[in-house]
Amino acid sequence: MRAHLPPFRGAACPLGLSPSFTATATPTPDGPLVFEAADGTSTLLGPHCLLIAARMDAREGEKGHRELIRILPAVKRDVPDVQLVCAGPGDDRHALQQLARHHGVADAVFFPGYVPLGTLQALYRHCYALVMPSRQEGFGLAYLEAMQHAKPCVGCFHQGAEDIIAHGETGLLVHDPADAPSLLGALNTLLQDRTYAQWLGQNGYKRLQREFTARHYQARLKAHITGLLD
Repeated sequence: MRAHLPPFRGAACPLGLSPSFTATATPTPDGPLVFEAADGTSTLLGPHCLLIAARMDAREGEKGHRELIRILPAVKRDVPDVQLVCAGPGDDRHALQQLARHHGVADAVFFPGYVPLGTLQALYRHCYALVMPSRQEGFGLAYLEAMQHAKPCVGCFHQGAEDIIAHGETGLLVHDPADAPSLLGALNTLLQDRTYAQWLGQNGYKRLQREFTARHYQARLKAHITGLLD
């Protein structure tokens, strides 16, 4: 049958950031952000706040939540005020809260669940970096959202993140998030050198404007469709 079919003519077409995200969202004050930590206390988010914006799906467990929580005690040894905000919906939230308690970091991990766009943008503005070491990521729009706010990103090699994050240029990539020393090294590299982290974030913003706006996506899609029709 294959002998009678035309050659495969498919091509990857990287997405761009949605205009609905770059447009002005519901206004959210730029003041202090206070959320309830996993230990039940209302806590002010500090200067070393790491953000993962991803669903918490118990059936998948691929976004990196567990790996981040497990290494957080080691991160806290060098950066005592580090915090991790897990923004997003999902049925794995309770288990992740228990994991944070088990590792003694319930006071530093936050699970606000689904947050409206205005709050999400406030989290991006405030966070130190977006950390989403996902083992199964087709693309990763959250990386683009962080880049829109000039924040460095942490992702994984050999995943969709590699199409977005230029390792050592706009963020850092790890081969396996389950490799605790590797993931810990990436986080410590960012947290212990704010100048470097800000440089990565600025580079990410420039790359977004250069390659990953909705206009760029539309141009790529049009070119691919035109090529298939020729």
